Amino acid sequence: MNVRLLHSISQEPRTISRNASKHLWLLVGINRSYSHIYLAEADNLERYVVARGSGTPPDRINRSARYWFKSRVAGTEITREALTYRLTGKPAVIFSTPIREFAILSLGERRNSVSQLQPQLKQLG
Repeated sequence: MNVRLLHSISQEPRTISRNASKHLWLLVGINRSYSHIYLAEADNLERYVVARGSGTPPDRINRSARYWFKSRVAGTEITREALTYRLTGKPAVIFSTPIREFAILSLGERRNSVSQLQPQLKQLG
């Protein structure tokens, strides 16, 4: 899995919308483009799949106990977990990342985002 791709997808405006129909086109594209990916999914904070790249309907399996889900909710940028996939009985590696909206700032802006960012930039020099 291309980790950069996963990270950039998580910041794509249609992904950030958390609208399942907007996620679907992207997930289907990932499944078609990467033959080694068995399944690409997006799930919500209620712990359920909302869109699946295979085109199959989302299931109602609660994912809250899974390591990758807990890590993602905790804010880990990229979580990797090796496991045996229940549906196929085959080994799989799951890559997960949180979907976050990052503010886009322009020169001359004076919003709260700017005042929150300034001390962080000063720390970095």
